[in-house]
Amino acid sequence: MEISSALISKLDVICSFAQIAQAGSILWTKPVFREEGGIDIKGSRHPLLEANPKSECVSNSCRMERVDSLLHIITGPNMGGKSTYIRQIAITILLAHIGSFVPCE
Repeated sequence: MEISSALISKLDVICSFAQIAQAGSILWTKPVFREEGGIDIKGSRHPLLEANPKSECVSNSCRMERVDSLLHIITGPNMGGKSTYIRQIAITILLAHIGSFVPCE
């Protein structure tokens, strides 16, 4: 039973990734990993906001190179979307590392 349960749960996760990748207003893309490292995300959208058809998500980009830009300072007014932007980049990277498609160009 435990082996069956583990296999069914893995299948459920994979099917959920596939379903959400096709359900958004813009199709999700396959991430590409580079040997030199760094982050280059173009047109990223928050996955949870993307899943809600009533929300309007502004796409953002993020570029961080291992040598040139180890630190980004994000400023702005309260309730300006700083936390959402940081979470959006983190979730995008996490989704890429676990093998899912990502909500980016």
